[in-house]
Amino acid sequence: MHEAIAYLASVWITGLLVVMVLVLVRTKSAMVRILALDCLTLFLIALLIVYAADNESRYFLDAAVILALFSFVATLVTARYHSERKVFD
Repeated sequence: MHEAIAYLASVWITGLLVVMVLVLVRTKSAMVRILALDCLTLFLIALLIVYAADNESRYFLDAAVILALFSFVATLVTARYHSERKVFD
């Protein structure tokens, strides 16, 4: 991957991470916080992918896939708990 493109993508994703942290801190709604955390993990996954492509390392791709799996499960559990006040039933 071209270094300038990787740098630009990293800067852009880091800026989006900062914005999502601000949204997470400033909001009062639980659902908006759930969505902000989901977006935050999505941007972390994107940052891991850009880093893996720039350094040609597959280990960061493995970490991105595992983080995506945990994020998916955590979002499902928190959304279900928020809507029904129970996780299992």
